[in-house]
Amino acid sequence: MKLDSARYVLVPIVTALSGALATVGAAYVTDAGFATARDARLTPVEAATIVPTLADPIYDGVEILKDVRIIDLRGRVPVPPEKKTSDKISSATWVRYTLMKKLKEKSFVEFESATTGAGIDARSLTHRYELITTKQLHYHGSTPVKPVVLKIDISNEPIGQEFLVINEMTYWNAFTGDEADWAAMHRVQNEEVAMVVLFPEDKPVKSYEFLQHEKGAQPEPFRGRHRSYVSENGLVLFWGPEDLKRNFIYQVQWRW
Repeated sequence: MKLDSARYVLVPIVTALSGALATVGAAYVTDAGFATARDARLTPVEAATIVPTLADPIYDGVEILKDVRIIDLRGRVPVPPEKKTSDKISSATWVRYTLMKKLKEKSFVEFESATTGAGIDARSLTHRYELITTKQLHYHGSTPVKPVVLKIDISNEPIGQEFLVINEMTYWNAFTGDEADWAAMHRVQNEEVAMVVLFPEDKPVKSYEFLQHEKGAQPEPFRGRHRSYVSENGLVLFWGPEDLKRNFIYQVQWRW
C-alpha cells in the first residue's frame, strides 16, 4: 500500500482525534513516517539497563489525555515455531502518541511493553529516556513475556501544560498467527484511546471484533459507542472506543 493511496484514509482517522495529537499524528502519517513499512533495523539509542525485577508503571502526578497507537504489520513474515523466541525475523512496529500533562513536580514517566516473541527494540522520538529490562521471568497473567520499559525524562515539562510523548517499539516475532491475531490497548486513567492497524498486502483483514476486559479477566464483546473504519482493501483498520472504563483493556481481534 503506497502512501498516495493511504493518506486519504489515515489523515481523516488521525485528525478525528483532534488537537495537538492529531496535528502531529497526521503530519507523521502524511510525511515520511508511514510511506513504507517502518525500518526494522532501527535500534534504540540507549543500551538497556538490566534490573532484578520490573514493577508496573505508576502514573501518579501526570494526567494522560489521549493515547493513540499506530501498529504497522507490513514487516511481518512467517516465523518457524522453533525460532519464535530466539531469532529476530519478523517485525511489527508500534508508534505510540501519548498526550499528557504534569500535575506536580515529576521527573519521569514509564511506559512498559512486552512480547512473547524474540524481544522489543524501543526508543522515544521526543524525549530523553532510559531503557530498562530484566532477565528474570516476567508474566502478564499466566503468560511469560519479555518486557521492556521506557523511562521518559519529563523534568523539563512545565506543570499544567500539555505535552506529547512519541515512543517507537519494534516487536520481533509477534503477530505470528497464521489465520488470526489481536492487538490491545490499556486505558490506565480517563484518557481517550484509539488504534490504527496497517496490514500486510498478503494478509488483509477479513473479519474483526472489538473486545474489552479488566486486567486478568476474560475478554467480552465491546458494545459501547465507538468510531471504526476498515478500508475496502482490508489494509487499514481504525478503532476508537468511546464508552470507556478506567483500568480496562480494549482489544481488537481479527482474522486475516
